[in-house]
Amino acid sequence: MSPARKVNVHDIARLAQVSIGTVDRALHGRKEINHQTRARERAVAIAPRLAQAHYHLGVAYRDAGRADDAQREFALARALGGQ
Repeated sequence: MSPARKVNVHDIARLAQVSIGTVDRALHGRKEINHQTRARERAVAIAPRLAQAHYHLGVAYRDAGRADDAQREFALARALGGQ
């Protein structure tokens, strides 16, 4: 049996479908992540195939000035059958 591989911020970001910066801010409790964005990130983590969750997270990112993250979420929402 091989030893378990350690999980890093890249793994967490990929699984949660958020940016590495978001993972870093969340892990260190930085206030740059507002509560609405955090809640929307949790919604996406819970229901990653729900287009509406990605869309609303995209809106939160857009409003926070995080254009790249917003575009990624909007694209995911469209790919999942959303608007």
